[in-house]
Amino acid sequence: MADIRKIGMTPQDIGNGFPADALFGTGTSLTFADIIAQPRYNDCDQYSVTCELVPGLTLPLPVISAPMDTVTEWRTAVEIALGGGFGVIHTNLDIATSVEQVERVKRSQMGIVTDPICRRSTDRVTEVDAVKKKHGFSTLLITLDGKPGSHLLGLVAERHSALAEPEETLGNVMIRAEDLVTAQADNIRSWSDAKEFLRRHPMASKVPIVCSEGTVVGMFTDTDVVKMKKSPHAVVDPSSGQLLVGAAVSTHEQDRERIEALLEAGVDLLLIDSAQGSTKYAVEQIRFIRRCNGDIPIVAGNVVTPAQAAPLLKAGANILRVGMGIGSICTTQTVTGVGRGQLSAIYHVAKWVRESEFEATIIADGGIASSGDMFSALACGASAVMLGGYLAGHDETPAEVVPHNGFRYKRYRGMGSPAALVAGGQARYGASSGVLVHQGVEGLVPASGLMAPALTELLAQLTKSMEYVACDSLADLHARLWDGTLRFELRSHGAQREGDVHNLIRI
Repeated sequence: MADIRKIGMTPQDIGNGFPADALFGTGTSLTFADIIAQPRYNDCDQYSVTCELVPGLTLPLPVISAPMDTVTEWRTAVEIALGGGFGVIHTNLDIATSVEQVERVKRSQMGIVTDPICRRSTDRVTEVDAVKKKHGFSTLLITLDGKPGSHLLGLVAERHSALAEPEETLGNVMIRAEDLVTAQADNIRSWSDAKEFLRRHPMASKVPIVCSEGTVVGMFTDTDVVKMKKSPHAVVDPSSGQLLVGAAVSTHEQDRERIEALLEAGVDLLLIDSAQGSTKYAVEQIRFIRRCNGDIPIVAGNVVTPAQAAPLLKAGANILRVGMGIGSICTTQTVTGVGRGQLSAIYHVAKWVRESEFEATIIADGGIASSGDMFSALACGASAVMLGGYLAGHDETPAEVVPHNGFRYKRYRGMGSPAALVAGGQARYGASSGVLVHQGVEGLVPASGLMAPALTELLAQLTKSMEYVACDSLADLHARLWDGTLRFELRSHGAQREGDVHNLIRI
């Protein structure tokens, strides 16, 4: 502990706790269980944990799903975005599948579909099942040449093709254009317009959007609009209503084809995925992305020191992923003897960014086991948290369900685990010596049901944390961190035990 006389504190002031500088300036690596924020007198009426990762990318829930192959594919990304957070598709996929994952999120039941799936009337009804398998939905618009921008002939949904023979054509089962309710493009510019249209046409459910000459430019459904109303925190493109999604890429030069393909698919953020994120290869990849697209948000890392962060921001990254070797399935610190306590890493990198010439935000990645841990990360300077194991048990994650001792679990593995490395994780962890060094394990987490209720609860829990420290926004929280009015204390092992459930049998 720092000498209180040297940090301008009186013995009486210790009763309110210590400013962050007093705890993090001692050379001791601190993490979630080691410190706790102190409550303050509260004169606030409303609270928000909304974060702005970069201008134009705002998250009502400051949560990002980790790009891990047992955590984030399109279904996770959709649910996270609907709940106010952000999903990042993992990189253990071939390029075509990575693009398909992004496209499925962009097309997933939200707002107005600007590139509907179209087919010719002469195509077989088996196309319905093929489209559902690839994209996750089964509504097709039938156009003259089978593409958007062509004259609308009709519409086919799964229920129209269910009783048809495989050799029948879509033209035989479609609802013809003259029998459809269609909307004129000039009248539908937002999901609010779509909602009002459906109020005026209560029998309509799937509505093609056409130009005056009858050519297809989009589509919306009653399901999409209802879901939008039920998801007030959804993270969407304001112009199209499409959900936002990111994707991970490696530092390898051969991944530049992936980068170009993802940008073409409309990905909203690129994350350079590397266990030791401060290398010349990462810098070169950031520069390549910036040459391709000067505006897309770039997440770089992982880093735990300002010295690691500086070259990445100088190259053009604008978000830092902070954390090394502290995830529940990560063994990097044990295997390599390199890393840092997570709160120390967050605090020191965030403090340096604030005092530097760069504009950047911090994502705290790893080690988070509770909403209290998430708040601690935010209180120490992070703008958002990245979750892996915390989300891995939910239905939407891509991992298989495994029965064990009469209970349901889902498989969860580190991207440095043996199985993940075989599946492609070596792009993240590398093999400079010619030998893959395992830096993770594989295990099971309890199956925990749908993700949406958990995200709603998490938002409420973080809001309660803000109430207890009397901060009405993340900007307010960070301002009080840096001016020293937000106070913390170190926790003994006894205090840690006392702060959790104890002295009873849980039922």
